[in-house]
Amino acid sequence: MRNRTSAQHQKSEASKQSILDAALRLVLKNGFEATAIRDICKEAGLSIGAFYHHYPSKDALMNEAFLHFDSTLDEDAAAIKYDELPPVDAICAVLVDQTVFTANAGYSVITQYYRALLQNQNRSAVSPERAYYQNVCKHVRRAQQAGDITDGLDAETVSEMLIKYVRGNLVDWCLHDGAYDVGKATETELRVLMRSFLGQ
Repeated sequence: MRNRTSAQHQKSEASKQSILDAALRLVLKNGFEATAIRDICKEAGLSIGAFYHHYPSKDALMNEAFLHFDSTLDEDAAAIKYDELPPVDAICAVLVDQTVFTANAGYSVITQYYRALLQNQNRSAVSPERAYYQNVCKHVRRAQQAGDITDGLDAETVSEMLIKYVRGNLVDWCLHDGAYDVGKATETELRVLMRSFLGQ
C-alpha cells in the first residue's frame, strides 16, 4: 500500500512539474497575459482538470515557479553546502544562488511575474516563513554568534534588508532588459553591502 501511495505521489509531482515547466516555456515565448491555461495544459500534455488539481490559477502557478528555489534549500546537499561555508560566505551564497535561480527564467518572465505579484493578493513571495528567508536568517545568526556581524540589529532585520536588496537588484535588472549579469553584480555588490554589518 505504501509503495502504491509513493508511486501516486511521484506521478502527481511529475505532472505538477510538467505544468510548471510548460508554463515557463510559454510565458518566455508569448508573455504572461498571452499564455492561457489551456495552452499550458496542451504543452504539458495534461488535462485542464490536472492543472486545477495542482494550481487554483495561473497567478498561483507563476508564484510557485519563483518559490521553487525554497524547495532546493530543504535538500540535505544544499544544507551541507551552505553550512560548511563561513557564515558571511553562506549568507552571500544563498542570496546569490536565489538571484541566479530567478534570473535563469529570463528577465521578460520575471517582469511578468512581478506584474502578476503586484496585482495579486498572494504575498507568499515576501513571507518571512519562506525557507529562503529562514535560511538567510540562519546564517546571519551564525555570523552574529561568530562575532562577524556586530551592528546590534537582530537577525531578522539584517536578513530582511539583504533580501530587499536582492529583490531590488532583480527589478533593476528587469528595468535594464537583462542587459547585465545580475548574479555577478549581486555577488560583487553584496560584499560591499555586507561591510556595513561586519564587526571591525
